[in-house]
Amino acid sequence: MTQATQEKTLDQLREQAQSLSKSIQAAFGADEAQAKAGLEKATLAAQQIQTKLAETAAEHDAERKKRLAEAVAQFAETAAKGSAAIKARGADLKAKTLEMDAAAKTALNKLTDAVAVQRAKG
Repeated sequence: MTQATQEKTLDQLREQAQSLSKSIQAAFGADEAQAKAGLEKATLAAQQIQTKLAETAAEHDAERKKRLAEAVAQFAETAAKGSAAIKARGADLKAKTLEMDAAAKTALNKLTDAVAVQRAKG
């Protein structure tokens, strides 16, 4: 994979991560059934980003691999928190959704860091 292709892939994943964060936040204003449906989609999206990032990380040098691995782990945590939120009810649903949102934001920050390293090493 060329450097330009790697950068494009990371940019696309970053955009997907931003959309993921927005979809989690949208669940706050929805009723419980809609929130759970939205969280199911967000959890699946987190898993897909995690998988694609893991595949992409294999093509990078050690420092970038480390940063991408941190992002992969954080997206795995986001998906796990999403699974927990889907099973929750009432006030617990809101609390678990907040936890998922925080994990998604951390994942996005880690991915942003990995993209910045990619650009700096360019």
